[in-house]
Amino acid sequence: MSGDIRSNRIGVLCLLLKCTFAHVEHIMRREFWISQETKMAIGYLTLILILDISEVAGYGSGPPLSTCFTQYPKHKGTATQTSDSPFLVTFNPTSYIPGQDVTIQVKDSTGTEFVGLQMAARRATDNIQEIVGRFVDFPENKTKAINCYAGVQNMLVHANKEPVTELTFKWRPPVENVGNVKFITTFVRSYKEFWHMTEADLAVDSNAPLIPSKYPAVPLSLRPMSIDFDACGDDKGCFYYPRYCSGSDCLVAATYMHRDTTNDFLIELYLNNDKDDNWVSIGFSSDEMMGNDASITCTGGVGLMSVQEGWNPAQYNERLLNTYSSDHEIMYKDGKITCRYVVPEIISVYKIDQANASSFQASTTTWNLMDDWYIMLAWGKAMPGSNVITYHADHPVVSSDKVDMTENVIIYSSTFHVLVQIHATLMIIAWILFAGIVVIISRHYRDWMENSKPCGSALWFQIHRGFALLVVASTLTGIIVIFAHYGTGIRDMATPHAYVGLAAVSLVGLQMICGVLRPGLDHSLRPVFNYGHRFSAHAAHILAALTMFLAYDIDYINRDMQRHGFITLSVWVGVQLFWHLMFEIIKRFRSKPGKGSDSYNIDGNELKPEDSVNKQDCPHTTTLITYVLTLMALCAAAIVPVYIY
Repeated sequence: MSGDIRSNRIGVLCLLLKCTFAHVEHIMRREFWISQETKMAIGYLTLILILDISEVAGYGSGPPLSTCFTQYPKHKGTATQTSDSPFLVTFNPTSYIPGQDVTIQVKDSTGTEFVGLQMAARRATDNIQEIVGRFVDFPENKTKAINCYAGVQNMLVHANKEPVTELTFKWRPPVENVGNVKFITTFVRSYKEFWHMTEADLAVDSNAPLIPSKYPAVPLSLRPMSIDFDACGDDKGCFYYPRYCSGSDCLVAATYMHRDTTNDFLIELYLNNDKDDNWVSIGFSSDEMMGNDASITCTGGVGLMSVQEGWNPAQYNERLLNTYSSDHEIMYKDGKITCRYVVPEIISVYKIDQANASSFQASTTTWNLMDDWYIMLAWGKAMPGSNVITYHADHPVVSSDKVDMTENVIIYSSTFHVLVQIHATLMIIAWILFAGIVVIISRHYRDWMENSKPCGSALWFQIHRGFALLVVASTLTGIIVIFAHYGTGIRDMATPHAYVGLAAVSLVGLQMICGVLRPGLDHSLRPVFNYGHRFSAHAAHILAALTMFLAYDIDYINRDMQRHGFITLSVWVGVQLFWHLMFEIIKRFRSKPGKGSDSYNIDGNELKPEDSVNKQDCPHTTTLITYVLTLMALCAAAIVPVYIY
């Protein structure tokens, strides 16, 4: 998400908060005064709550072990340098003999210090993903060797961020002839300045037969192609997102077809790339949460075309050597990515154990696609000028149930778990509808239907208390539901939304306690209670509004949904302020000289005899009904996207 968009959103929020605070001050201007210092404090607090400032550090102790096949420093989205690399890589001897060490020296031709590197020798032909040879006799005070599939100490990386001007070490080629090799190196001069995958060629000096790769390269076809969505439900299964789409109009889609004759699956992925996203991925998981999932990703657009096998160890993806997929096809046209490939019924993912770098140890996990799995779809941007995928900004789509991929059915799903949908629904209804009724009834309807006293109390108070209890019940249920889904991880998933929401809930709890302990009508503290109760109610409503805005500003929420949410909530705030103004005007016309009833005179003892009916009750009731219907419409507008996206 760009900084300009986020800045604009913060500006809108601040403006809305300023208007709302001004409204509260207008209501209480006769007895309550907000000092300039308090206003400044509120402003600073608001900015602190809104701004989600994070600091990203590099990997000073070496790159993550998951970068064997990417070698791209993910330094907060920083792009690689596009200028020619100033680094020199020299070999002694200048060609290699299988099994005999080669001395390598790397340095910056300008004499400038650098802090990091990531080097591997790859085949120059055949499967250029395969890493060959191993590093020996390297300076351990600056570098270390890690294991990449399927070798030992075959990638050299920095072990710390101490600057150096040059490094010398040795590389031992395989005893077999693997042909000419390319040393692919990423050099890091600083956090924001690095050169990705520079190449240095080393020829082989051997007449021995060339040993082919254990995993032959899979050719990638870039020919024009399209997906037949009309066959969905008949000849193949399909997964669509969002719910209202039906194929090529989807943001993202996947199709799968089991082929009995070859015991495999033909899988197609589709991404409508109108937001500059340039990768799309499908994952197979035993549960609905990201972690321990097999994945296959297609990249295109501004990056390099590729089909990549991988897996999700946790909340990130690790690219692996392609070992089981075949028949790769991909096309990028008119802002859309379309790709197709074949996978066997049983796929295997390797997991390297780096505990002992002197020997290669890996475990294998299999996914039998004939069994039922949750299907995940994710998409996002690649690192600039590359096919290295980054963390997806939008929340992935997960099937609501496990899917039998041998069945030709069409499935739809949302990016949100059902518990998250329940949480959002309860909070929207509680704070847009119920809280709106609570505030309006207590402020403008204390003289409404004066002769009606259900259960011995004024009607306005019964409605006020009833809907206040609904606010509390809905809010507490919403909190329980969301914590049941995320647990304490909610702090990582939705900060600062969670903290501001808890502040609003705390004020609600304070409101309930104060309501129970309210002083009597004749008590000297009753005016203080009235204004304090009113102020904390408005403060809770304001914090709840801010919480909802922050909910739509969570990074992983679909951007169409974010836009819809901000528009809906902005309309709600504007409508709410409009209705408050209208009720104030109506109140002036309906005011009764000498009435002066206490806002919490709930017994209605000063009411008129029953035969004296306020003739203005009917139009006043119509106004209230119109107001409630308006809030209900806004609730529906805010809730619908939660289930569509």
